[in-house]
Amino acid sequence: MRGLMGSFAALPLPDLVELLARRRATGSLTCERGSVRKTVHLREGAGVGASSNDPREYLGALLVAFGHLDEEQLAKAFRTQEETRVRLGSVLTMVGLVRPETIRDVLAIKIRETLLDAFLWDSGVFSFDD
Repeated sequence: MRGLMGSFAALPLPDLVELLARRRATGSLTCERGSVRKTVHLREGAGVGASSNDPREYLGALLVAFGHLDEEQLAKAFRTQEETRVRLGSVLTMVGLVRPETIRDVLAIKIRETLLDAFLWDSGVFSFDD
């Protein structure tokens, strides 16, 4: 499925997600409303990653909110990430601050929450690129 784009008025997000899952699509679904942009990465119709420009949905913010890190540990991990250019989750597991299973579980929550929040949007646009 290439270059699919449109608005939620024409194709509501629940219908779009069902279509992508049914077709076992692989690619990136980006949803935008105003200045907020959310992307869910799919592999064979299943969510395998998510990103958002909403700071509440950043991995570090979620780890702090769930009590797996404190602000000082997160700041130190960010400094290490800047120096090494390694993903935050990998930095946190390499230095032993967070177990890999915890990163995996929080990322699963991040994927779900990113998509569920967009399900509440009554307007916006989307694009899907394989």
